[in-house]
Amino acid sequence: MRVNRIAGLVKQRAWAIGHYKDPQPILDCIEHVLTEWEFPAEVDVLVTNWQGNGCHVHTKVLVKIGSEVYPVILSETCEPDVLAFTPNDVIYLLAAVVEETEEELSKLTTAGAQITDSVAWLLQQMEQTEALHDNNTI
Repeated sequence: MRVNRIAGLVKQRAWAIGHYKDPQPILDCIEHVLTEWEFPAEVDVLVTNWQGNGCHVHTKVLVKIGSEVYPVILSETCEPDVLAFTPNDVIYLLAAVVEETEEELSKLTTAGAQITDSVAWLLQQMEQTEALHDNNTI
């Protein structure tokens, strides 16, 4: 089912895989599918061009341990030439990234990790900075 859903999304976003002369439409497709995927927690997705026609993909979450927040990479891959990809290559790459991301999320939550979203963490950092600034100006 996961592969079928991904296949449908890939065909909508990058129907000309195998015919592109620039990797950007494929990178955009990969990013779109991963950012729209309904993971059980907020997952940050990074898809960037890498060494010409390649791509670097990683997914991460922010995990709160005590009062500190740390980034944890859930899945990471570098592919040397996405222009050589077939539609099935993109589908199976995405399926692997989604599966690995979901497995790692499950391991973290089973271990009791507190996954926090980036907006909440940024707001907390701003509040702490503001409180520190207020204390220093008094």
